[in-house]
Amino acid sequence: MDNPKKMLLQAANQLYKQKRYNDCLTLLNDNAAEFLDNETFFKIKGLALSELNEHNESVQCFVQAIKLNPLDPLPYVNIGNSLAKNLQFEEAEKYFNLALTVDPAYMEAIVGLGVAAFQKMDYEACERHFQQALDLSPNHVMVMTNLGNCYSVQGRYEEALTLLNKVIARDKGNSLARTNRGLIKLGKGNFESAWEDYEYRWDSGNFMANRFQELPRWSGPTPKSQNVLVWAEQGIGDEIMFGSIFNDLKDLKEKFFVECDPRLYQIFAASFPHLEFIPKGLVKNITPIQSQIPLASLGGIFRADKKRFTRPLGGFLTIGAHQLPNVTEESLAALPRPWIGVSWESYALTQNFRGRKSISAEEFSVLTSQLPGSIINLQFPNPHQHEKKSEQPIPEKVITLPGLNLKNDMAGLAALLKKLDHVVTIGNSVAHLCGAFGIRTDVLLPNVPDWRWEHTGEKSVWYESIKLRRNKLANDWSALLNQVATEIGAAR
Repeated sequence: MDNPKKMLLQAANQLYKQKRYNDCLTLLNDNAAEFLDNETFFKIKGLALSELNEHNESVQCFVQAIKLNPLDPLPYVNIGNSLAKNLQFEEAEKYFNLALTVDPAYMEAIVGLGVAAFQKMDYEACERHFQQALDLSPNHVMVMTNLGNCYSVQGRYEEALTLLNKVIARDKGNSLARTNRGLIKLGKGNFESAWEDYEYRWDSGNFMANRFQELPRWSGPTPKSQNVLVWAEQGIGDEIMFGSIFNDLKDLKEKFFVECDPRLYQIFAASFPHLEFIPKGLVKNITPIQSQIPLASLGGIFRADKKRFTRPLGGFLTIGAHQLPNVTEESLAALPRPWIGVSWESYALTQNFRGRKSISAEEFSVLTSQLPGSIINLQFPNPHQHEKKSEQPIPEKVITLPGLNLKNDMAGLAALLKKLDHVVTIGNSVAHLCGAFGIRTDVLLPNVPDWRWEHTGEKSVWYESIKLRRNKLANDWSALLNQVATEIGAAR
């Protein structure tokens, strides 16, 4: 390769490393005619396209690189990674295995198989692949971190901590290891040391961007009057849960502007009149801000240990004067009691997380078919419906009331919840809403729950009215569903 071509590819690769993917593609496309027989050109272009989620075009580039050099395992791995980003895990595995056909000890392919198996919740295969990778490179930090995460989602927390501590001893600032260790500590209730690790979530690749970094971070109460922005992160359930801290801000010198999901604006404004709430997307319109803090980081300041958690009777939210729509109220009143609300599915962003938390409508029918009275649908419409070929199934006996938008009308949903006699839900945003309003609720948790519900116990550290019902089996909810149905029936 002549020197000008080499320099151009180096420049494109540098743009890629700087995450300037569009600039990288512009440079490559403007000079494409000179590189039709250059595999490096197609590799860099494919990687940039993959980062922009242009998966089909990305795969085409890697295929072209393979045609130019079929004995290079890297393009096969790149195709696998691009397919995995597009949630095509089984197809991804085929290309990782093709890479291993070329080079049986190719580390990136073995790791790719482990990641794909993790996303498919095949933890036995995941562990096998990562162990194979560690046999090749015993102190590989990324592989140890991934294996630790594999242990963690199986509830093997001590094994996970052993690996993560080993990683952090070698690389104190390893964000993924610190974040995962923080999540385990939060689940164990070790809040004193957990929040520091959890602050690494911004660089771990698991969370959204760390915003408003041009402003100083607010680190806690001061005697100085200033405007502080508390900005939203993660999902609506977390906004509700960390909203339990908002009353701690009441008597401070600072004035707080709190960003929130627009669906929560009415509820939060009625519940916390001492705070100024701003729906997402409108933060730029507010008074000049002197400092900022992400919502979950309030935990490290105000919930540094279990003694500082408050669980007020009756919850901490109010709907003010909001009422149910007349048609919803009338339809509910016509139904026999008890009125039992249910929700069975999670809409977490990743399939893996959703799969662990959710219960299929068919299996959830084990519960609903036995419950007395009227079973009221509290389930949000599925925002991931495009991933399924059929309409969202509904469990047996579940009634969807007219006139209420379960996804977008949080105040209306809360008004309905307050009229119900009981709620049974998985650990989703409905559970958080019930706890925040002090509604008696059974929350069904998988055998390995996420940190918000801790790893053990029937009581929630965040909510007084919730009873945590923990499944003992990994892939079978029937025993727990039968038990809950029997207990509710006996109580009526």
